[in-house]
This record gives sequence, structure tokens and C-alpha cells, in this order.
Amino acid sequence: MKKILSVLLIALLFAGILVACAETPEPETYVGISEPEETTSFPPVGSVLGGLLDYARFLDLLEANGFSFEETGGEGSGLLSVVPKAVSLGGEFLVIYEYDSKMAMELESSFVSRSGSLIELPPNEDGYGVATNVTWASYPHWFKKDLIIVLYVGEDRQIIEFLAENLTFFAGWRAP
Repeated sequence: MKKILSVLLIALLFAGILVACAETPEPETYVGISEPEETTSFPPVGSVLGGLLDYARFLDLLEANGFSFEETGGEGSGLLSVVPKAVSLGGEFLVIYEYDSKMAMELESSFVSRSGSLIELPPNEDGYGVATNVTWASYPHWFKKDLIIVLYVGEDRQIIEFLAENLTFFAGWRAP
């Protein structure tokens, strides 16, 4: 009888532990803090475009938001594994890296340091990795979304706000 009671007590104890572990606590609420209001001055990507954001759709998004631009072509080998494309916005330049898949874009974005000035590519087939430390002429701003990585080196607030509202900032310097 004692054995049955002991087994029963242990079973109840484990059941209590399992129930306690399975419960999810309510999210914390903070007094005086509310959800931020939507203040986007640019139409979000989804309202203008359908599908994944690639180079062509990014140009459409620039145009839809009133930016005048000129495609200036490829920029040599670039810092990452794909040949970048450059776009001139009246004296300011965006460098766009386009990938075949979101997974490839995410992998390449992980090679850029948080500061945006060090790019460390993984070892090649010979076992040699490549690290490039860049000294920029101005502040680097790295953004990404879907199939593209966009690099902007400069201080034009309108460009930075547009990029921040439509892509995800992941490295470099970002104005408040």
C-alpha cells in the first residue's frame, strides 16, 4: 500500500510540474507605454508591390515614393558575393545587392559587422576567408528585405527615413 501511495504521489508531483511548465504567462504590460502610432510618410512596400522585394520592385518603390533616380549599372566585384547595382538619387548613391533567395540574402547580411565597416566572408574552397575593413566617406547604413541588401553611405534624412520605413536596418549608423 505504501508503494502505491508513493508512486501515486510521485505521479501527481510530475503532473503538477508538467502543468506548471505548460502554462504561458500573460505578457507584461507597462503603465504609461502605448503602442507607437503609425507615422509612415511613405506607402509601405506591401501596399505598392506584390511578392518579394527584388531590384526591379525596389526601383518601382522608389518611383512610387517620388524619388528621381538613375541606374548607373554594376559596380565591379563589390563587397559581397554578388555584383551590386548602383542607383543615383541626385548626387546620393544606393548600392543594391540582389540575391536568388531570401536565405542567400540573410546569409550574406550576416557577414556585415554591426558597425557596417567590416565584412567577413567565410573561407573559400582553398580555406581562405576574406575580411575587408572599409573606411567610409560618410556614415554607412545597411538595410535588407526579401531578396535585396541596400547600402547607403550618406546623411540625407529623406533617403534614410525611406529606407528605414520600407526595409530592415541591420548594420551601420542610423540617424534617430
